[in-house]
Amino acid sequence: MIRVFLVSCIVSSFLMTLSSFQHGDLSPHISPLFYDLLIDTDFTTWTYTGSVNISVQVSVKVSEIRVHVAECVTMETLELCSTSRCLSPVSLLETPSRHNTARDLLVIPLTTPLLPGNYVISSRFSGVVSSNLVGFFRTGYEVTHPYSGTKTYVNMTATHLSPDKARTVFPCFDEPHFRATFSLTLVHPADLTVTSNMPVEEAVSVGGGRTLTKFQTTPSMSTYLLAWVQHSFVYGPRTVVTAAGEVRLRHFIPRESDRNMSATVRDKLDLLQDYLEFYNEFFDIPYPLPKLDLIGIPDYLFGGMEHWGMITIGLEAAVSKDYMRFGGYEVHFRNLIAHEVAHMWFGNLVTMEWWNDIWLKEGMASLLSYTCTDAIFQDIDMTNFHMLNNWHPAMLADQKLSSHPVRLLDVDSNQEITQSFNSIAYAKGATVLAMLRHVLGKDVFQYGLNRFLDTYQYSTATYPDLVASMTTHVKDGNLIKAFMDSYILQKNYPLISVEITSNKIRLTQSRYAKTTNKTQLNDNSYHWVVPITITGFKNNKPVDLLTSDYTMMTGRNMVLQFDKTFDTIKLNLEGNMMFVTHYPLNNLNRLIDLANEAESPLSHKDRGHLVCDIFHSASINLIPYSVALEAVKFLRKEEHFLPWGLAGQYFGDLASMLDASLSVCFLGYLSHLIKPQLGHIMSTGISLEHQIMVETMLNYEKFVTKKGQDQSMKKKDWSKLREYKSLTENERSPASILFETSKPSQIEKIGNTLVKYPCSHPSQAILDFLERYSSVSPETVWKVYRENFEKYNEHCGKIQFVYAKALRAMISAQRDLKIVEEIERFFVTHPAGSGGLGVEEGLEAARFKIRFREESGTDIRDYLEGQGYCEVEDVIADMVQGLTALIT
Repeated sequence: MIRVFLVSCIVSSFLMTLSSFQHGDLSPHISPLFYDLLIDTDFTTWTYTGSVNISVQVSVKVSEIRVHVAECVTMETLELCSTSRCLSPVSLLETPSRHNTARDLLVIPLTTPLLPGNYVISSRFSGVVSSNLVGFFRTGYEVTHPYSGTKTYVNMTATHLSPDKARTVFPCFDEPHFRATFSLTLVHPADLTVTSNMPVEEAVSVGGGRTLTKFQTTPSMSTYLLAWVQHSFVYGPRTVVTAAGEVRLRHFIPRESDRNMSATVRDKLDLLQDYLEFYNEFFDIPYPLPKLDLIGIPDYLFGGMEHWGMITIGLEAAVSKDYMRFGGYEVHFRNLIAHEVAHMWFGNLVTMEWWNDIWLKEGMASLLSYTCTDAIFQDIDMTNFHMLNNWHPAMLADQKLSSHPVRLLDVDSNQEITQSFNSIAYAKGATVLAMLRHVLGKDVFQYGLNRFLDTYQYSTATYPDLVASMTTHVKDGNLIKAFMDSYILQKNYPLISVEITSNKIRLTQSRYAKTTNKTQLNDNSYHWVVPITITGFKNNKPVDLLTSDYTMMTGRNMVLQFDKTFDTIKLNLEGNMMFVTHYPLNNLNRLIDLANEAESPLSHKDRGHLVCDIFHSASINLIPYSVALEAVKFLRKEEHFLPWGLAGQYFGDLASMLDASLSVCFLGYLSHLIKPQLGHIMSTGISLEHQIMVETMLNYEKFVTKKGQDQSMKKKDWSKLREYKSLTENERSPASILFETSKPSQIEKIGNTLVKYPCSHPSQAILDFLERYSSVSPETVWKVYRENFEKYNEHCGKIQFVYAKALRAMISAQRDLKIVEEIERFFVTHPAGSGGLGVEEGLEAARFKIRFREESGTDIRDYLEGQGYCEVEDVIADMVQGLTALIT
């Protein structure tokens, strides 16, 4: 603990408004330098007490002090002190301050301004350890005694302070541009292990079965990166040597886990070491901390979190055995850890100045994780998954009118900050950066990244800073900046329409947005600088038409004339760029013929991208859906998982838009489509690529059989439901009663049970319920949600994009216009907190689907009936039999 000193100051009237500063709520003239933080947790009452001394620097004369502190934190003292002399202690809490609870902001006006210099802000405080899995929260896991079978619940605590939850634990300057060093001390039960960003400096007994553990001081970092976990885990260690010195790697697992976990620990340490060594070399800046931990958190709401020096992921993933991770989950796990390790540089070493640039860290990590894993693993081409998990989600998320630019202009409130963590930041951010890499070339791109990190390390940066680092050393830097600006600073993406005459093509760009409103599509205020890649085909053979990798389309129209002749062209090779291509019908038909060839000149990525172009064109009525469904029947011959994976989202969306009778016909179409692949995939090998193909087709078959059967709870399910009610909160597992059923009355019973008999983490139960049943009976899910809104919003209203995702699923699935209008009216008077963006996107999607049924239903029905796909009962029976064989 450092000694605090007081400087005399007299409080006066409130002088500044909350909107005075460019970013956030805090004064740019008072900067935190160092936090000395102590947290003392009571595991019996689930409360904590604490103290913090914040060393700050005042750069100019100021007339008020602003700090973040949420209403859930009870401050017993708040004092301002000089570091050079001390007068009598005076509590600033006795002054007429203003606490804006909506923004978690405490404003203390001063009559006598503070002069430039160094000061210390000190506070003693207390709070409750949350059950909502954000901020400082409690969690735990169940263990079974190996002999008696007795089950015991093991308690633990963890933190997730991103993006703005540090203020819910202790008073602080909770904005990313205020980097500081942290000295953390925890007082905890002696039988628990504590883990944080840095190694332990000392641990001493303080009596009563409790220990005081002090950690080494962190490097300068933002508040959202601070973390601690109090647990009963054990770990496996490894030491690696870098240019900066030794780094100790540790993987933590529950003490009560399977005793044969050495291989699992070694598996995770291998990943950490491989990834750390790759990024050390790739960035040419060694990892700067003395340790890096990987620790699993039970019931974790997030994929992972990149606390500097300590990565947290879900407990199930942390204890997974490498030989048990099948197909897509193995790919996901590899990428998850690579994503979080990339953040040690992008996000931690260099932090975005404000949340409007969240994509700088999330988009970059989402791209580089595939770069890293592709370099390390030779058993599969990991770039396939950039297309599947970055490019494709970006195209789907950004096609909405309710989308937003990658770099947001207005990110101000707590809700706006949490809503900024979405597919636009992650997937579109990664996609645009991948486009930039293609334009610059890999080596120049890597040089620019290294230059950016070297310039801004241990500091914060903005989008213009990144662009300057990437373009000042290259030819056509201004043009490349214009290309980046057009994709980063405006929403949606271009539709490129193609006209072909002889050996000349004319390209015309307009705005692509998934709407039937042609006025929206023809909005001339939207314009992009588009890198165009193109190849030709002559007699089924590729023809190189461009003399360089790409040509830049800067105007609304572009004419390209080629020396070579061709009979077919394809734009956007392998989906490297972000735009939709609308071809003349004869050219589209020739591309489909090429995709149907036994030895297709189109790569699997180009075949997958062709599927996307076809469905994007149908979505805005450029071609009828009947044409699209007939066109993609080349998938019957497709043996690579990527085109099937890309097509799956479109098929799922289409199925959700059809009425009940037409859905049956559509299942017949899908059954016809997938049947040739079922026998093939059961007769081939067991490589990782084959595993993913099996998994993909299994998902299709499950979709067909599940949609084609009427499902109901079984007798044993009702017994489980009754048993659930008699369990304690810690014993209740919501997943155990999320039964397979399509009966509205049963879904309503499940939803009301989860509300009436809460588990230890009610937010997780609520989110699982909304997402699980929205596609089955959206009207029922809406009824349960509406009747329990206060509880739903209380538990989920501040847990970032996961709440928005669940609300989007529930609302977009609605099929009745009256219910959609009811939902719209409801949320006008019942704000959904951080789920607000999900409400907006869900309403837009629901209205589009209703309009779609009116405009395209007849075309699709005529096609499906004309092709004989509505006689589906026998096909479904075959699918069920095939599914059983495939699972076996």
